[in-house]
Amino acid sequence: MKTDDIKQIWKSANTDETVGKQYSLKEIQEYRKKKSRQFSQSGKRIIYFDMGFKGLLVLALLYLITFQVAEPVYQQIIVVLISVTAILLGMNFIYLKKLEKIKETDAVMNNLKNQLHYFKNTYRNFIINSSFSNPIFVVTGFFFYFQFKYHEIRMGTPWEDPVLYLFLLAAFIISLGAQWANYRNELKELTEAIKDLDDESIASLKIEEHRMSRRRNLFMYTILIVLGMLVLLYFLL
Repeated sequence: MKTDDIKQIWKSANTDETVGKQYSLKEIQEYRKKKSRQFSQSGKRIIYFDMGFKGLLVLALLYLITFQVAEPVYQQIIVVLISVTAILLGMNFIYLKKLEKIKETDAVMNNLKNQLHYFKNTYRNFIINSSFSNPIFVVTGFFFYFQFKYHEIRMGTPWEDPVLYLFLLAAFIISLGAQWANYRNELKELTEAIKDLDDESIASLKIEEHRMSRRRNLFMYTILIVLGMLVLLYFLL
Protein backbone atom coordinates (compact mmCIF):
# COMPACT_ATOMS: atom_id res chain seq x y z
CA MET A 1 0.00 0.00 0.00
CA LYS A 2 1.34 3.40 -0.95
CA THR A 3 2.01 6.16 1.55
CA ASP A 4 -0.57 8.41 -0.17
CA ASP A 5 -3.25 5.74 0.24
CA ILE A 6 -2.49 5.43 3.96
CA LYS A 7 -2.73 9.21 4.37
CA GLN A 8 -6.06 9.26 2.54
CA ILE A 9 -7.51 6.52 4.77
CA TRP A 10 -6.29 8.33 7.89
CA LYS A 11 -7.79 11.63 6.68
CA SER A 12 -11.14 10.00 5.89
CA ALA A 13 -11.30 8.33 9.29
CA ASN A 14 -10.60 11.58 11.11
CA THR A 15 -13.09 13.47 8.95
CA ASP A 16 -15.84 10.97 9.70
CA GLU A 17 -15.07 11.15 13.41
CA THR A 18 -15.14 14.95 13.43
CA VAL A 19 -18.33 15.31 11.46
CA GLY A 20 -20.21 12.81 13.65
CA LYS A 21 -23.90 12.19 13.12
CA GLN A 22 -25.54 13.69 10.04
CA TYR A 23 -29.04 15.13 10.56
CA SER A 24 -31.75 15.30 7.92
CA LEU A 25 -33.42 18.57 6.92
CA LYS A 26 -36.53 17.53 8.88
CA GLU A 27 -34.45 16.88 12.01
CA ILE A 28 -32.74 20.26 11.60
CA GLN A 29 -36.11 21.99 11.33
CA GLU A 30 -37.28 20.18 14.45
CA TYR A 31 -34.08 21.27 16.19
CA ARG A 32 -34.84 24.87 15.22
CA LYS A 33 -38.34 24.63 16.70
CA LYS A 34 -36.95 23.02 19.85
CA LYS A 35 -34.32 25.77 20.23
CA SER A 36 -36.99 28.42 19.78
CA ARG A 37 -39.12 26.95 22.57
CA GLN A 38 -36.05 26.22 24.68
CA PHE A 39 -34.72 29.78 24.67
CA SER A 40 -38.12 31.20 25.55
CA GLN A 41 -38.84 28.70 28.34
CA SER A 42 -35.32 28.91 29.76
CA GLY A 43 -35.51 32.71 29.93
CA LYS A 44 -38.89 32.57 31.67
CA ARG A 45 -37.70 30.01 34.23
CA ILE A 46 -34.66 32.09 35.15
CA ILE A 47 -36.70 35.28 35.52
CA TYR A 48 -39.38 33.47 37.58
CA PHE A 49 -36.69 32.02 39.84
CA ASP A 50 -35.09 35.41 40.43
CA MET A 51 -38.50 36.96 41.11
CA GLY A 52 -39.25 34.28 43.71
CA PHE A 53 -35.79 34.73 45.23
CA LYS A 54 -36.23 38.49 45.52
CA GLY A 55 -39.74 38.02 46.91
CA LEU A 56 -38.36 35.80 49.71
CA LEU A 57 -35.65 38.39 50.44
CA VAL A 58 -38.30 41.12 50.81
CA LEU A 59 -40.28 38.91 53.22
CA ALA A 60 -37.14 38.12 55.25
CA LEU A 61 -36.22 41.81 55.51
CA LEU A 62 -39.79 42.73 56.49
CA TYR A 63 -39.63 40.13 59.25
CA LEU A 64 -36.37 41.61 60.54
CA ILE A 65 -37.61 45.19 60.61
CA THR A 66 -41.00 44.25 62.09
CA PHE A 67 -40.03 41.80 64.83
CA GLN A 68 -36.26 41.89 65.40
CA VAL A 69 -34.16 44.95 64.58
CA ALA A 70 -34.54 47.87 66.97
CA GLU A 71 -31.52 50.03 66.04
CA PRO A 72 -32.73 53.04 63.97
CA VAL A 73 -29.66 52.99 61.71
CA TYR A 74 -30.18 49.39 60.67
CA GLN A 75 -33.92 49.90 60.35
CA GLN A 76 -33.18 52.60 57.78
CA ILE A 77 -30.70 50.33 56.00
CA ILE A 78 -33.29 47.55 55.86
CA VAL A 79 -35.90 49.96 54.46
CA VAL A 80 -33.44 50.91 51.71
CA LEU A 81 -32.75 47.23 50.98
CA ILE A 82 -36.48 46.46 50.80
CA SER A 83 -37.05 49.42 48.47
CA VAL A 84 -34.16 48.48 46.16
CA THR A 85 -35.21 44.82 46.06
CA ALA A 86 -38.83 45.77 45.34
CA ILE A 87 -37.74 48.05 42.47
CA LEU A 88 -35.57 45.28 41.00
CA LEU A 89 -38.48 42.87 41.38
CA GLY A 90 -40.79 45.28 39.53
CA MET A 91 -38.24 45.52 36.70
CA ASN A 92 -38.32 41.71 36.44
CA PHE A 93 -42.05 41.90 35.68
CA ILE A 94 -41.22 44.22 32.76
CA TYR A 95 -38.54 41.82 31.44
CA LEU A 96 -40.99 38.92 31.71
CA LYS A 97 -43.79 40.78 29.90
CA LYS A 98 -41.47 41.63 27.02
CA LEU A 99 -40.43 37.98 26.71
CA GLU A 100 -44.06 36.78 26.81
CA LYS A 101 -44.85 39.08 23.88
CA ILE A 102 -42.70 36.85 21.67
CA LYS A 103 -45.40 34.35 20.69
CA GLU A 104 -44.54 30.89 19.39
CA THR A 105 -45.75 30.57 15.79
CA ASP A 106 -45.01 28.35 12.79
CA ALA A 107 -42.59 31.01 11.53
CA VAL A 108 -39.68 29.59 13.51
CA MET A 109 -37.06 31.89 11.99
CA ASN A 110 -39.08 34.96 12.99
CA ASN A 111 -39.35 33.59 16.53
CA LEU A 112 -35.61 33.06 16.69
CA LYS A 113 -34.88 36.55 15.35
CA ASN A 114 -37.27 38.15 17.85
CA GLN A 115 -35.65 36.19 20.67
CA LEU A 116 -32.19 37.24 19.49
CA HIS A 117 -33.29 40.89 19.61
CA TYR A 118 -34.66 40.32 23.13
CA PHE A 119 -31.46 38.62 24.34
CA LYS A 120 -29.24 41.34 22.89
CA ASN A 121 -31.19 44.18 24.49
CA THR A 122 -33.57 43.33 27.35
CA TYR A 123 -32.04 40.14 28.74
CA ARG A 124 -28.59 41.62 29.36
CA ASN A 125 -30.26 44.19 31.63
CA PHE A 126 -31.92 41.35 33.52
CA ILE A 127 -28.52 39.75 34.14
CA ILE A 128 -27.31 42.87 35.97
CA ASN A 129 -30.59 43.02 37.88
CA SER A 130 -30.35 39.36 38.87
CA SER A 131 -26.72 39.72 40.00
CA PHE A 132 -27.82 42.05 42.81
CA SER A 133 -29.84 39.22 44.37
CA ASN A 134 -26.74 37.47 45.75
CA PRO A 135 -25.23 40.43 47.69
CA ILE A 136 -28.69 41.31 49.05
CA PHE A 137 -29.06 37.68 50.13
CA VAL A 138 -25.61 37.75 51.78
CA VAL A 139 -26.23 40.96 53.71
CA THR A 140 -29.67 39.67 54.80
CA GLY A 141 -27.99 36.49 56.02
CA PHE A 142 -25.47 38.53 58.02
CA PHE A 143 -28.30 40.52 59.59
CA PHE A 144 -30.06 37.32 60.68
CA TYR A 145 -26.80 35.85 61.98
CA PHE A 146 -25.93 38.88 64.13
CA GLN A 147 -29.50 39.42 65.31
CA PHE A 148 -30.10 35.86 66.50
CA LYS A 149 -26.61 35.30 67.90
CA TYR A 150 -25.93 38.68 69.53
CA HIS A 151 -29.47 40.19 69.55
CA GLU A 152 -28.07 43.17 67.69
CA ILE A 153 -26.39 43.82 64.35
CA ARG A 154 -22.63 44.37 64.61
CA MET A 155 -21.47 45.39 61.16
CA GLY A 156 -18.60 47.85 60.91
CA THR A 157 -17.99 50.43 58.22
CA PRO A 158 -16.04 49.46 55.06
CA TRP A 159 -12.80 50.84 56.50
CA GLU A 160 -13.36 49.05 59.82
CA ASP A 161 -14.32 45.68 58.35
CA PRO A 162 -13.36 45.62 54.65
CA VAL A 163 -13.53 41.81 54.40
CA LEU A 164 -17.30 41.81 54.80
CA TYR A 165 -17.81 44.38 52.06
CA LEU A 166 -15.32 42.65 49.77
CA PHE A 167 -17.40 39.51 50.29
CA LEU A 168 -20.51 41.39 49.14
CA LEU A 169 -18.65 42.68 46.09
CA ALA A 170 -17.39 39.18 45.30
CA ALA A 171 -20.96 37.83 45.54
CA PHE A 172 -22.06 40.32 42.88
CA ILE A 173 -19.06 39.80 40.59
CA ILE A 174 -19.22 35.98 40.74
CA SER A 175 -22.95 35.99 40.00
CA LEU A 176 -22.53 38.47 37.14
CA GLY A 177 -19.57 36.55 35.68
CA ALA A 178 -21.33 33.18 35.77
CA GLN A 179 -24.53 34.54 34.25
CA TRP A 180 -22.66 36.54 31.63
CA ALA A 181 -20.69 33.47 30.52
CA ASN A 182 -23.93 31.50 30.16
CA TYR A 183 -25.53 34.46 28.35
CA ARG A 184 -22.70 34.63 25.81
CA ASN A 185 -23.02 30.89 25.17
CA GLU A 186 -26.81 31.12 24.74
CA LEU A 187 -26.41 34.14 22.46
CA LYS A 188 -23.90 32.26 20.31
CA GLU A 189 -26.22 29.26 20.01
CA LEU A 190 -29.16 31.47 19.11
CA THR A 191 -27.15 33.34 16.48
CA GLU A 192 -25.89 30.11 14.96
CA ALA A 193 -29.40 28.63 14.98
CA ILE A 194 -30.41 31.48 12.69
CA LYS A 195 -27.31 31.73 10.47
CA ASP A 196 -25.77 28.28 10.16
CA LEU A 197 -28.64 25.82 10.03
CA ASP A 198 -29.38 26.18 6.31
CA ASP A 199 -26.41 23.96 5.44
CA GLU A 200 -27.09 20.37 6.56
CA SER A 201 -23.45 19.42 7.18
CA ILE A 202 -22.74 22.60 9.18
CA ALA A 203 -26.03 22.22 11.04
CA SER A 204 -25.21 18.64 12.04
CA LEU A 205 -21.83 19.71 13.39
CA LYS A 206 -23.36 22.64 15.30
CA ILE A 207 -26.08 20.48 16.83
CA GLU A 208 -23.52 17.98 18.10
CA GLU A 209 -21.33 20.82 19.47
CA HIS A 210 -24.29 22.36 21.31
CA ARG A 211 -25.28 19.04 22.87
CA MET A 212 -21.72 18.39 24.05
CA SER A 213 -21.52 21.94 25.39
CA ARG A 214 -24.76 21.52 27.36
CA ARG A 215 -23.49 18.32 28.94
CA ARG A 216 -20.25 20.08 29.97
CA ASN A 217 -22.19 23.05 31.35
CA LEU A 218 -24.51 20.78 33.35
CA PHE A 219 -21.48 19.04 34.87
CA MET A 220 -19.83 22.39 35.68
CA TYR A 221 -22.98 23.87 37.26
CA THR A 222 -23.45 20.74 39.37
CA ILE A 223 -19.92 21.11 40.73
CA LEU A 224 -20.48 24.84 41.45
CA ILE A 225 -23.73 24.12 43.31
CA VAL A 226 -22.05 21.43 45.43
CA LEU A 227 -19.12 23.74 46.23
CA GLY A 228 -21.53 26.56 47.10
CA MET A 229 -23.43 24.30 49.50
CA LEU A 230 -20.17 23.18 51.13
CA VAL A 231 -19.07 26.80 51.64
CA LEU A 232 -22.48 27.68 53.11
CA LEU A 233 -22.32 24.72 55.51
CA TYR A 234 -18.79 25.75 56.51
CA PHE A 235 -19.99 29.22 57.55
CA LEU A 236 -23.12 27.92 59.30
CA LEU A 237 -21.43 25.18 61.35
